[in-house]
Amino acid sequence: MSKAQRSHSLVVQNTSISVFEAIKHVDENGEDYWLARELAKILGYQRWENFAEVIEEAKEVCRLNGGIVEAVFRAITKNPTRKGGLSAEQR
Repeated sequence: MSKAQRSHSLVVQNTSISVFEAIKHVDENGEDYWLARELAKILGYQRWENFAEVIEEAKEVCRLNGGIVEAVFRAITKNPTRKGGLSAEQR
């Protein structure tokens, strides 16, 4: 288990919430979302490129099952000049 995973485990143990709840974000409309880079870290991916492949596979599964990929997988970029670091127009 990596140091990042151990620290997330400690958060979960100390607060009695799941690691996924610990990294969940909520937008201005009250919708839950997760950042792929945070998910990659807690799932143990060492390299972003490997997790990006998993995301592409998940998009394909969504598409094959009739899902609207653009509604489920939204591109978000970090913007250090905005409060919270996320560019709202790209959510």
